[in-house]
Amino acid sequence: MEIDDPHRDLPSSAYSRYALVLLFAVNLLNYIDRQVLFAVFPLIKADLHLSDTALGFLGSAFMVSYMASAPVLGWLGDRYSRIRLAACGLSLWSIATAATGLAGRYGTLLTSRTVVGIGEASFGSVSPGLISDFFAKGERGRVLSFFYLAIPVGSAVGYIIGGIIGQAFGWHSAFFIVALPGLALAVPLFFLREPVRGGTEKGAKLAVPQPEDYISLFKNRSFVIATLAMAAMTFSLGGLAQWLPTFLYRMHGQSVASGNTLFGAITVISGITGTLTGGWLGDRLQRRSGKGYLMISGSGFLLGRRLRFMPSSLLRSPAV
Repeated sequence: MEIDDPHRDLPSSAYSRYALVLLFAVNLLNYIDRQVLFAVFPLIKADLHLSDTALGFLGSAFMVSYMASAPVLGWLGDRYSRIRLAACGLSLWSIATAATGLAGRYGTLLTSRTVVGIGEASFGSVSPGLISDFFAKGERGRVLSFFYLAIPVGSAVGYIIGGIIGQAFGWHSAFFIVALPGLALAVPLFFLREPVRGGTEKGAKLAVPQPEDYISLFKNRSFVIATLAMAAMTFSLGGLAQWLPTFLYRMHGQSVASGNTLFGAITVISGITGTLTGGWLGDRLQRRSGKGYLMISGSGFLLGRRLRFMPSSLLRSPAV
C-alpha cells in the first residue's frame, strides 16, 4: 500500500534550509529542557529533602519513558504525518516542563519528567527521517552535523540557564523560562510542509512498513552494532550529564551557577568541534567508501574512551 502524500514535488533548497533551521531550533529546546533538570539537582534536593536515589530516578523516568514510547511513536510516524507528530510532541514536552516548575511534590516531578520523555521521543523518532527527505544523501552528513549541534549547544544552554536562573530565582523559575519557547515554536512546526517520503532517494518506493520490515532491522548488522554502540555511549555519558554539575557543587566548592557555567562551556566547545568535524569528515569518507559515516562514528567512539577527567586546575575555582 502506498502512502497518500499530497506534496509530491520536492521542496526548494530555500524551503529545505528553512525546515532545517526550524528543526534545529526545536532540537535545541529538546536538549535545553532535558538538561535543565540536572542543573538544579542541588536546589531540588535541598527544597524537597530528596535522596540521591530519588534524584537519579527523575533522570531514569525520562529515559525509560523515551525508550518505551519511541518504537510506538516511530510506528505512528511511518503511517501518519511526521510533522504533526513532532509538533504535538513539542507541545507536550513543553507543557510537561512547565508542570515540572509547578511541582511541589516528588510524585509530580516524576510524572512530569516521564511525560517530557514521551514528548521528546515524538520528535526524536521522526526528525532524522524528515531531514533525510529534505536533503540529498550526499549532503546529509554536513546537514545532520548542523542539526546535531543542538545537542552540545542545547545541553550547555540548559546547564547555564538552569544554574544561573535557579540560583537567582529558584529552581521552579528555570523550568518556566525554558518551557515558553517550545510552545511558541510548536506553531510554525505544525505548519511545516511534509516532505515526500523517500523523495530524495532514486527509485524509492513509498510503501507503509510492514511488521516483517521492522523484524528485518535485527538482521542488519550495521544497524544492530550502531544501536548497541549508541546505547553504550548513552549509558556512559548519561551519568556524567546527570551528576557532574552536582559533583562540582559538592566536591569542588562551585556554586550552582558557576559549576553549571563551567560544565556548559566545556560541553559546547567540545561538542561543536566534534560534531562539525565529524560531519565534514563523514561526507568526505562516504564518497570513498559506503562505510564512511560508520568509520567516523567508530573512531570518535574509540577516541572518547581515552578521555578521563577534566584538568584539576579547572575544578579549583572558588565558589561564586
